[in-house]
Amino acid sequence: MNYNFSLLCTIILIFTNCIFIEGATFRLNSGVILTADNWTHADTWLNESNQNVNAYPGDYDIIQFGADLEVNSIIIDFDFSEISTSLYFQPISEGDYSGDITSVLTIKNNANVVISNLIDNGALFTLTVEENSSLTITEELFMDRAFVKFDIYGSFSVLNKVNFTKEQYLNIYSDAVVKFEGDFNTTGVMLVVQEDAILEVEGQYSIGGESNYASWDIDGFLIIHNGIDLICHVNLVYDINVATGGVYIDYDEGTTDICNANSDNPGWAGIDGANCKSALFCSAVNNEDYEKVTIPDLPVNLISFILIEEKESVRLEWVTASEQNSERFDIEVSSNKKDWTVIGSVSAQGNSNATVEYEFVDINKPSYYYRLAQYDLDGKVEYFGVLTYNKKTAFKSNVYPTFVGRGEYLYINFEGVASSAKSSISIVNMKGEIVEENQFLDLSLSNSLQSYHIKNDLSTGLYFITVKCGKDVKTMRFIIK
Repeated sequence: MNYNFSLLCTIILIFTNCIFIEGATFRLNSGVILTADNWTHADTWLNESNQNVNAYPGDYDIIQFGADLEVNSIIIDFDFSEISTSLYFQPISEGDYSGDITSVLTIKNNANVVISNLIDNGALFTLTVEENSSLTITEELFMDRAFVKFDIYGSFSVLNKVNFTKEQYLNIYSDAVVKFEGDFNTTGVMLVVQEDAILEVEGQYSIGGESNYASWDIDGFLIIHNGIDLICHVNLVYDINVATGGVYIDYDEGTTDICNANSDNPGWAGIDGANCKSALFCSAVNNEDYEKVTIPDLPVNLISFILIEEKESVRLEWVTASEQNSERFDIEVSSNKKDWTVIGSVSAQGNSNATVEYEFVDINKPSYYYRLAQYDLDGKVEYFGVLTYNKKTAFKSNVYPTFVGRGEYLYINFEGVASSAKSSISIVNMKGEIVEENQFLDLSLSNSLQSYHIKNDLSTGLYFITVKCGKDVKTMRFIIK
Protein backbone atom coordinates (compact mmCIF):
# COMPACT_ATOMS: atom_id res chain seq x y z
CA MET A 1 0.00 0.00 0.00
CA ASN A 2 1.27 3.47 -0.87
CA TYR A 3 0.71 6.46 1.40
CA ASN A 4 0.49 10.20 1.10
CA PHE A 5 2.69 11.92 3.69
CA SER A 6 1.29 15.22 4.88
CA LEU A 7 3.38 17.71 6.89
CA LEU A 8 1.27 20.28 8.69
CA CYS A 9 3.12 22.99 10.60
CA THR A 10 1.54 25.64 12.76
CA ILE A 11 3.62 28.48 14.15
CA ILE A 12 2.40 29.39 17.62
CA LEU A 13 4.20 32.28 19.33
CA ILE A 14 7.79 31.06 19.35
CA PHE A 15 6.91 27.40 19.07
CA THR A 16 6.48 25.30 15.97
CA ASN A 17 4.18 22.32 15.93
CA CYS A 18 4.62 19.89 13.09
CA ILE A 19 2.22 16.99 12.69
CA PHE A 20 3.31 14.11 10.46
CA ILE A 21 0.29 12.23 9.20
CA GLU A 22 0.75 8.96 7.38
CA GLY A 23 -2.39 8.53 5.37
CA ALA A 24 -4.53 9.52 2.43
CA THR A 25 -6.77 12.58 2.03
CA PHE A 26 -10.48 12.22 1.21
CA ARG A 27 -13.44 14.47 0.44
CA LEU A 28 -17.11 13.61 0.10
CA ASN A 29 -18.33 13.34 -3.46
CA SER A 30 -20.58 16.18 -4.54
CA GLY A 31 -24.13 15.82 -3.24
CA VAL A 32 -23.37 12.87 -0.95
CA ILE A 33 -24.87 12.83 2.54
CA LEU A 34 -22.64 10.76 4.77
CA THR A 35 -24.14 7.78 6.63
CA ALA A 36 -22.79 4.72 8.39
CA ASP A 37 -24.12 2.57 5.56
CA ASN A 38 -22.41 4.42 2.70
CA TRP A 39 -19.06 4.98 4.45
CA THR A 40 -17.37 2.12 2.59
CA HIS A 41 -19.02 2.80 -0.78
CA ALA A 42 -16.57 3.75 -3.52
CA ASP A 43 -18.83 6.50 -4.86
CA THR A 44 -19.05 8.23 -1.46
CA TRP A 45 -15.50 9.57 -1.50
CA LEU A 46 -13.03 11.42 -3.66
CA ASN A 47 -9.43 10.39 -3.00
CA GLU A 48 -7.48 13.67 -3.13
CA SER A 49 -4.17 11.84 -2.65
CA ASN A 50 -4.34 10.04 -5.99
CA GLN A 51 -2.64 7.11 -4.35
CA ASN A 52 -3.38 3.40 -4.53
CA VAL A 53 -5.21 3.26 -1.22
CA ASN A 54 -8.56 2.07 0.06
CA ALA A 55 -11.66 3.54 -1.54
CA TYR A 56 -12.79 5.00 1.80
CA PRO A 57 -11.06 6.63 4.80
CA GLY A 58 -9.47 4.45 7.46
CA ASP A 59 -7.20 4.96 10.46
CA TYR A 60 -4.81 7.95 10.18
CA ASP A 61 -6.39 9.24 6.99
CA ILE A 62 -7.54 12.85 6.54
CA ILE A 63 -11.15 13.85 5.82
CA GLN A 64 -11.66 17.34 4.42
CA PHE A 65 -14.91 19.23 4.94
CA GLY A 66 -16.27 22.35 3.29
CA ALA A 67 -19.38 24.51 3.07
CA ASP A 68 -21.60 22.61 0.63
CA LEU A 69 -20.29 24.55 -2.36
CA GLU A 70 -17.38 22.92 -4.18
CA VAL A 71 -16.85 20.63 -1.17
CA ASN A 72 -19.49 19.17 1.14
CA SER A 73 -19.82 19.98 4.79
CA ILE A 74 -19.65 16.95 7.10
CA ILE A 75 -22.48 15.87 9.41
CA ILE A 76 -21.94 12.85 11.64
CA ASP A 77 -25.23 11.68 13.12
CA PHE A 78 -24.53 7.96 13.58
CA ASP A 79 -22.44 5.65 15.75
CA PHE A 80 -18.87 6.51 14.78
CA SER A 81 -17.14 4.09 17.15
CA GLU A 82 -17.12 1.25 14.61
CA ILE A 83 -15.68 3.48 11.87
CA SER A 84 -12.45 4.72 13.48
CA THR A 85 -11.00 6.52 16.51
CA SER A 86 -7.88 7.86 14.78
CA LEU A 87 -9.00 9.88 11.76
CA TYR A 88 -8.07 13.51 11.10
CA PHE A 89 -10.57 16.18 10.01
CA GLN A 90 -9.48 19.25 8.06
CA PRO A 91 -11.43 22.28 6.78
CA ILE A 92 -10.94 23.13 3.13
CA SER A 93 -8.42 25.88 2.47
CA GLU A 94 -9.99 29.19 1.51
CA GLY A 95 -7.94 29.03 -1.70
CA ASP A 96 -10.39 26.38 -2.86
CA TYR A 97 -13.26 28.87 -2.64
CA SER A 98 -14.03 32.28 -4.04
CA GLY A 99 -14.76 34.62 -1.11
CA ASP A 100 -14.65 34.17 2.65
CA ILE A 101 -16.40 30.80 3.13
CA THR A 102 -16.87 28.97 6.44
CA SER A 103 -16.45 25.18 6.39
CA VAL A 104 -18.75 23.23 8.69
CA LEU A 105 -18.34 20.06 10.78
CA THR A 106 -21.37 18.98 12.82
CA ILE A 107 -21.81 16.17 15.37
CA LYS A 108 -25.48 15.44 16.16
CA ASN A 109 -28.21 12.91 16.99
CA ASN A 110 -26.43 11.28 19.97
CA ALA A 111 -23.31 10.56 17.93
CA ASN A 112 -20.19 9.69 19.94
CA VAL A 113 -17.11 10.60 17.90
CA VAL A 114 -13.42 10.08 18.76
CA ILE A 115 -10.77 11.41 16.36
CA SER A 116 -7.03 12.03 16.41
CA ASN A 117 -7.21 15.73 15.64
CA LEU A 118 -8.90 18.65 13.97
CA ILE A 119 -6.27 20.17 11.68
CA ASP A 120 -5.84 23.92 11.34
CA ASN A 121 -4.65 24.77 7.83
CA GLY A 122 -5.58 28.45 7.90
CA ALA A 123 -9.19 27.90 6.83
CA LEU A 124 -12.24 29.46 8.47
CA PHE A 125 -14.61 26.87 9.95
CA THR A 126 -17.28 26.18 12.55
CA LEU A 127 -17.42 23.06 14.71
CA THR A 128 -20.83 22.26 16.22
CA VAL A 129 -21.44 19.50 18.74
CA GLU A 130 -25.17 19.29 19.35
CA GLU A 131 -27.04 18.28 22.49
CA ASN A 132 -26.51 14.67 23.69
CA SER A 133 -23.62 14.22 21.22
CA SER A 134 -19.91 14.14 21.97
CA LEU A 135 -16.56 14.75 20.28
CA THR A 136 -13.20 13.67 21.73
CA ILE A 137 -9.83 14.69 20.29
CA THR A 138 -6.87 12.63 21.46
CA GLU A 139 -3.89 14.73 20.26
CA GLU A 140 -2.73 18.24 21.15
CA LEU A 141 -5.04 20.76 19.48
CA PHE A 142 -3.67 23.86 17.71
CA MET A 143 -5.91 26.59 16.30
CA ASP A 144 -4.12 29.48 14.56
CA ARG A 145 -6.91 30.80 12.28
CA ALA A 146 -8.74 33.88 13.58
CA PHE A 147 -12.52 33.77 13.98
CA VAL A 148 -12.80 29.99 14.02
CA LYS A 149 -15.87 29.08 16.06
CA PHE A 150 -16.61 26.15 18.38
CA ASP A 151 -20.32 25.85 19.29
CA ILE A 152 -20.76 23.19 21.97
CA TYR A 153 -24.22 22.06 23.08
CA GLY A 154 -23.19 18.53 24.08
CA SER A 155 -19.79 17.20 25.20
CA PHE A 156 -16.36 18.17 23.84
CA SER A 157 -13.09 16.79 25.24
CA VAL A 158 -9.43 17.13 24.32
CA LEU A 159 -7.16 14.57 25.97
CA ASN A 160 -4.16 16.86 25.67
CA LYS A 161 -3.14 20.53 25.53
CA VAL A 162 -5.28 23.06 23.68
CA ASN A 163 -3.74 26.10 21.96
CA PHE A 164 -5.90 28.94 20.57
CA THR A 165 -3.54 31.61 19.25
CA LYS A 166 -5.87 34.14 17.61
CA GLU A 167 -9.27 35.74 18.21
CA GLN A 168 -11.35 32.56 18.27
CA TYR A 169 -14.78 31.75 19.70
CA LEU A 170 -15.53 29.04 22.24
CA ASN A 171 -19.28 29.01 23.00
CA ILE A 172 -20.41 26.50 25.61
CA TYR A 173 -24.18 26.45 25.83
CA SER A 174 -26.47 25.45 28.72
CA ASP A 175 -25.94 21.86 29.98
CA ALA A 176 -22.85 21.39 27.77
CA VAL A 177 -19.59 20.06 29.22
CA VAL A 178 -16.13 20.85 27.81
CA LYS A 179 -12.97 19.33 29.30
CA PHE A 180 -9.33 19.92 28.36
CA GLU A 181 -6.97 17.45 30.05
CA GLY A 182 -3.86 19.61 29.55
CA ASP A 183 -3.09 23.34 29.58
CA PHE A 184 -5.36 25.79 27.74
CA ASN A 185 -3.07 28.33 26.07
CA THR A 186 -4.93 31.25 24.51
CA THR A 187 -4.32 34.65 22.97
CA GLY A 188 -7.60 36.44 22.24
CA VAL A 189 -10.29 33.84 22.84
CA MET A 190 -13.88 35.03 23.26
CA LEU A 191 -15.23 32.56 25.82
CA VAL A 192 -18.92 32.10 26.63
CA VAL A 193 -20.02 29.62 29.31
CA GLN A 194 -23.78 29.71 29.70
CA GLU A 195 -25.68 28.87 32.88
CA ASP A 196 -25.47 25.15 33.79
CA ALA A 197 -22.54 24.68 31.39
CA ILE A 198 -19.04 23.64 32.49
CA LEU A 199 -15.55 24.25 31.11
CA GLU A 200 -12.93 22.23 33.02
CA VAL A 201 -9.19 22.72 32.39
CA GLU A 202 -7.01 20.09 34.04
CA GLY A 203 -3.87 22.19 33.49
CA GLN A 204 -3.22 25.94 33.50
CA TYR A 205 -5.34 28.53 31.70
CA SER A 206 -3.04 31.14 30.14
CA ILE A 207 -3.89 34.32 28.20
CA GLY A 208 -1.14 36.15 26.37
CA GLY A 209 0.70 36.54 23.10
CA GLU A 210 -0.02 38.99 20.32
CA SER A 211 -3.57 40.00 21.19
CA ASN A 212 -4.41 42.91 23.48
CA TYR A 213 -7.95 41.70 24.08
CA ALA A 214 -9.81 38.65 25.38
CA SER A 215 -13.27 38.20 26.87
CA TRP A 216 -15.04 35.90 29.35
CA ASP A 217 -18.82 35.79 29.65
CA ILE A 218 -19.39 33.21 32.38
CA ASP A 219 -22.80 32.32 33.78
CA GLY A 220 -21.84 28.66 34.25
CA PHE A 221 -18.69 27.12 35.70
CA LEU A 222 -15.07 27.60 34.71
CA ILE A 223 -13.02 25.00 36.63
CA ILE A 224 -9.22 25.31 36.44
CA HIS A 225 -6.90 22.86 38.19
CA ASN A 226 -3.53 24.58 37.85
CA GLY A 227 -4.09 28.32 38.08
CA ILE A 228 -4.39 31.24 35.66
CA ASP A 229 -1.51 33.05 33.96
CA LEU A 230 -2.10 36.42 32.28
CA ILE A 231 0.20 38.67 30.29
CA CYS A 232 -0.02 42.17 31.74
CA HIS A 233 -0.90 44.04 28.55
CA VAL A 234 -3.94 41.84 27.83
CA ASN A 235 -7.23 43.62 28.44
CA LEU A 236 -9.45 40.81 29.73
CA VAL A 237 -13.07 41.93 29.56
CA TYR A 238 -15.05 39.67 31.86
CA ASP A 239 -18.56 39.21 33.16
CA ILE A 240 -18.70 36.47 35.81
CA ASN A 241 -22.08 35.70 37.36
CA VAL A 242 -21.36 34.20 40.79
CA ALA A 243 -25.09 33.77 41.42
CA THR A 244 -25.32 31.02 38.78
CA GLY A 245 -21.70 29.94 38.35
CA GLY A 246 -18.20 31.28 38.79
CA VAL A 247 -14.49 30.62 38.45
CA TYR A 248 -13.32 27.71 40.60
CA ILE A 249 -9.61 27.09 41.09
CA ASP A 250 -8.23 23.83 42.44
CA TYR A 251 -5.07 24.63 44.40
CA ASP A 252 -2.92 23.39 47.27
CA GLU A 253 -3.34 24.59 50.84
CA GLY A 254 -1.21 27.64 51.48
CA THR A 255 -1.00 28.75 47.85
CA THR A 256 -1.32 32.53 47.74
CA ASP A 257 -1.36 33.52 44.06
CA ILE A 258 -3.36 31.16 41.87
CA CYS A 259 -3.80 33.91 39.26
CA ASN A 260 -0.51 35.42 38.09
CA ALA A 261 -0.43 38.59 35.98
CA ASN A 262 3.30 39.22 36.08
CA SER A 263 5.11 35.95 35.39
CA ASP A 264 6.60 37.13 32.08
CA ASN A 265 6.42 40.84 32.76
CA PRO A 266 8.96 41.91 35.40
CA GLY A 267 8.62 45.50 34.27
CA TRP A 268 4.82 45.48 34.63
CA ALA A 269 4.62 44.87 38.36
CA GLY A 270 2.00 47.51 39.14
CA ILE A 271 -0.96 46.19 41.14
CA ASP A 272 -3.28 49.18 40.81
CA GLY A 273 -4.30 48.36 37.28
CA ALA A 274 -2.58 51.43 35.81
CA ASN A 275 0.47 49.57 34.60
CA CYS A 276 -0.85 46.04 34.42
CA LYS A 277 -4.32 45.72 32.92
CA SER A 278 -4.86 42.18 34.20
CA ALA A 279 -3.57 42.76 37.75
CA LEU A 280 -6.96 43.80 39.16
CA PHE A 281 -8.59 40.68 37.80
CA CYS A 282 -5.91 38.43 39.28
CA SER A 283 -6.16 40.29 42.57
CA ALA A 284 -9.90 39.56 42.67
CA VAL A 285 -9.35 35.86 41.87
CA ASN A 286 -6.65 35.55 44.53
CA ASN A 287 -9.03 37.33 46.91
CA GLU A 288 -11.65 34.61 46.38
CA ASP A 289 -14.12 37.04 44.77
CA TYR A 290 -15.07 34.50 42.12
CA GLU A 291 -15.77 31.43 44.24
CA LYS A 292 -12.27 30.04 44.57
CA VAL A 293 -12.54 26.62 46.21
CA THR A 294 -10.07 24.39 48.02
CA ILE A 295 -10.46 20.75 46.97
CA PRO A 296 -8.81 18.54 49.58
CA ASP A 297 -7.61 15.05 48.76
CA LEU A 298 -9.93 12.70 50.57
CA PRO A 299 -10.18 8.91 50.50
CA VAL A 300 -13.41 7.44 49.18
CA ASN A 301 -13.64 4.67 51.75
CA LEU A 302 -14.71 6.72 54.76
CA ILE A 303 -18.24 6.22 56.07
CA SER A 304 -18.14 8.53 59.10
CA PHE A 305 -15.86 10.39 61.51
CA ILE A 306 -17.49 11.48 64.77
CA LEU A 307 -16.39 13.60 67.75
CA ILE A 308 -18.13 12.80 71.05
CA GLU A 309 -17.75 15.22 73.95
CA GLU A 310 -17.50 13.38 77.26
CA LYS A 311 -17.16 14.72 80.82
CA GLU A 312 -13.36 14.78 80.99
CA SER A 313 -12.33 13.72 77.51
CA VAL A 314 -13.06 13.65 73.82
CA ARG A 315 -13.82 10.38 72.04
CA LEU A 316 -13.25 10.03 68.30
CA GLU A 317 -14.95 7.28 66.34
CA TRP A 318 -14.55 6.54 62.64
CA VAL A 319 -15.72 3.85 60.26
CA THR A 320 -14.24 2.79 56.92
CA ALA A 321 -16.06 0.89 54.20
CA SER A 322 -12.89 -0.53 52.63
CA GLU A 323 -9.12 -0.16 52.92
CA GLN A 324 -6.17 -0.95 50.72
CA ASN A 325 -2.55 -0.99 51.97
CA SER A 326 -3.55 1.12 54.97
CA GLU A 327 -0.91 1.27 57.73
CA ARG A 328 -2.19 3.56 60.49
CA PHE A 329 -4.27 6.55 61.52
CA ASP A 330 -2.58 9.44 63.32
CA ILE A 331 -4.78 11.64 65.48
CA GLU A 332 -3.74 15.28 65.09
CA VAL A 333 -4.84 18.32 67.09
CA SER A 334 -4.55 22.06 66.53
CA SER A 335 -5.61 25.36 68.03
CA ASN A 336 -5.59 27.29 64.75
CA LYS A 337 -6.10 24.75 61.90
CA LYS A 338 -2.55 25.51 60.69
CA ASP A 339 -0.15 23.94 63.18
CA TRP A 340 -0.92 20.27 63.85
CA THR A 341 0.47 17.93 66.54
CA VAL A 342 0.14 14.13 66.65
CA ILE A 343 -1.28 12.93 69.97
CA GLY A 344 -1.72 9.26 69.15
CA SER A 345 -1.89 6.53 66.52
CA VAL A 346 -4.21 3.62 65.77
CA SER A 347 -3.13 0.69 63.59
CA ALA A 348 -5.22 0.29 60.43
CA GLN A 349 -6.70 -2.89 59.03
CA GLY A 350 -4.33 -3.02 56.07
CA ASN A 351 -6.61 -4.51 53.42
CA SER A 352 -10.33 -4.91 53.93
CA ASN A 353 -13.56 -4.89 51.96
CA ALA A 354 -15.69 -4.99 55.11
CA THR A 355 -16.77 -2.25 57.49
CA VAL A 356 -14.13 -1.50 60.14
CA GLU A 357 -14.77 0.60 63.27
CA TYR A 358 -12.05 2.60 65.06
CA GLU A 359 -11.89 4.61 68.28
CA PHE A 360 -9.49 6.97 70.07
CA VAL A 361 -9.99 8.79 73.39
CA ASP A 362 -8.17 12.04 74.16
CA ILE A 363 -7.92 12.10 77.96
CA ASN A 364 -5.81 15.25 78.01
CA LYS A 365 -7.21 18.75 77.94
CA PRO A 366 -9.40 18.69 74.84
CA SER A 367 -8.03 20.53 71.85
CA TYR A 368 -10.13 22.81 69.69
CA TYR A 369 -9.64 21.04 66.32
CA TYR A 370 -9.17 17.34 65.50
CA ARG A 371 -8.35 15.52 62.28
CA LEU A 372 -7.16 12.09 61.12
CA ALA A 373 -4.12 11.43 58.99
CA GLN A 374 -4.32 8.06 57.24
CA TYR A 375 -0.96 6.63 56.17
CA ASP A 376 -0.60 3.90 53.57
CA LEU A 377 2.23 1.37 53.55
CA ASP A 378 3.95 3.40 50.81
CA GLY A 379 3.97 6.54 52.99
CA LYS A 380 1.11 8.32 51.23
CA VAL A 381 -1.09 10.35 53.59
CA GLU A 382 -4.70 11.48 53.30
CA TYR A 383 -6.60 13.64 55.77
CA PHE A 384 -10.08 13.33 57.32
CA GLY A 385 -11.77 16.22 59.06
CA VAL A 386 -11.54 18.83 60.56
CA LEU A 387 -13.90 18.33 63.58
CA THR A 388 -14.32 21.04 66.21
CA TYR A 389 -14.52 20.62 69.99
CA ASN A 390 -16.63 23.43 71.42
CA LYS A 391 -19.74 22.80 73.49
CA LYS A 392 -21.12 26.26 72.63
CA THR A 393 -20.79 25.91 68.86
CA ALA A 394 -23.89 26.88 66.90
CA PHE A 395 -25.09 24.59 64.13
CA LYS A 396 -22.72 24.53 61.16
CA SER A 397 -22.43 22.32 58.11
CA ASN A 398 -20.31 22.22 54.95
CA VAL A 399 -19.74 19.81 52.09
CA TYR A 400 -16.58 18.80 50.25
CA PRO A 401 -15.02 18.25 47.84
CA THR A 402 -16.85 20.83 45.74
CA PHE A 403 -16.20 18.79 42.59
CA VAL A 404 -17.09 15.11 42.80
CA GLY A 405 -17.44 12.36 40.23
CA ARG A 406 -20.20 9.83 39.75
CA GLY A 407 -19.68 6.84 42.03
CA GLU A 408 -17.52 8.88 44.41
CA TYR A 409 -18.26 10.15 47.91
CA LEU A 410 -19.41 13.59 49.01
CA TYR A 411 -18.49 14.44 52.62
CA ILE A 412 -20.77 16.45 54.89
CA ASN A 413 -19.38 18.04 58.04
CA PHE A 414 -21.63 18.82 61.03
CA GLU A 415 -21.05 20.93 64.14
CA GLY A 416 -23.31 22.00 66.97
CA VAL A 417 -26.15 19.58 66.28
CA ALA A 418 -28.84 19.79 68.94
CA SER A 419 -29.31 16.72 71.12
CA SER A 420 -31.59 14.08 69.55
CA ALA A 421 -32.22 16.31 66.55
CA LYS A 422 -33.87 14.59 63.59
CA SER A 423 -31.86 14.99 60.44
CA SER A 424 -32.42 14.63 56.72
CA ILE A 425 -30.98 15.77 53.42
CA SER A 426 -32.38 16.54 50.00
CA ILE A 427 -30.50 17.07 46.75
CA VAL A 428 -31.99 19.26 44.04
CA ASN A 429 -30.72 19.93 40.51
CA MET A 430 -30.71 23.30 38.74
CA LYS A 431 -34.21 22.63 37.40
CA GLY A 432 -35.60 22.37 40.93
CA GLU A 433 -36.13 18.62 40.68
CA ILE A 434 -35.50 16.57 43.81
CA VAL A 435 -33.08 13.84 42.78
CA GLU A 436 -32.40 12.37 46.23
CA GLU A 437 -33.88 12.34 49.73
CA ASN A 438 -32.28 10.38 52.55
CA GLN A 439 -32.12 10.04 56.34
CA PHE A 440 -28.77 10.46 58.04
CA LEU A 441 -27.30 8.58 60.93
CA ASP A 442 -28.13 9.78 64.43
CA LEU A 443 -26.54 13.23 64.67
CA SER A 444 -27.15 13.69 68.39
CA LEU A 445 -23.41 13.10 68.85
CA SER A 446 -22.91 16.76 67.85
CA ASN A 447 -19.80 16.87 65.64
CA SER A 448 -19.28 14.46 62.76
CA LEU A 449 -18.13 13.95 59.19
CA GLN A 450 -20.41 11.69 57.17
CA SER A 451 -20.38 10.47 53.59
CA TYR A 452 -22.93 10.43 50.80
CA HIS A 453 -22.39 8.17 47.77
CA ILE A 454 -23.00 9.94 44.44
CA LYS A 455 -25.11 7.76 42.18
CA ASN A 456 -23.85 6.86 38.73
CA ASP A 457 -27.03 8.00 36.99
CA LEU A 458 -26.82 11.66 38.04
CA SER A 459 -25.94 14.11 35.27
CA THR A 460 -22.96 16.45 35.24
CA GLY A 461 -23.73 19.89 36.65
CA LEU A 462 -24.55 21.95 39.70
CA TYR A 463 -26.61 20.54 42.59
CA PHE A 464 -27.96 21.97 45.83
CA ILE A 465 -27.87 19.88 49.00
CA THR A 466 -30.10 20.93 51.91
CA VAL A 467 -29.30 19.63 55.37
CA LYS A 468 -31.99 19.76 58.07
CA CYS A 469 -31.14 19.12 61.73
CA GLY A 470 -34.14 19.86 63.89
CA LYS A 471 -34.95 23.52 63.35
CA ASP A 472 -31.61 24.21 61.68
CA VAL A 473 -31.46 24.22 57.89
CA LYS A 474 -28.52 24.90 55.59
CA THR A 475 -28.32 24.69 51.79
CA MET A 476 -24.95 24.17 50.08
CA ARG A 477 -23.84 23.28 46.57
CA PHE A 478 -21.53 20.89 44.79
CA ILE A 479 -20.69 20.04 41.19
CA ILE A 480 -20.76 16.60 39.60
CA LYS A 481 -17.99 16.62 37.03
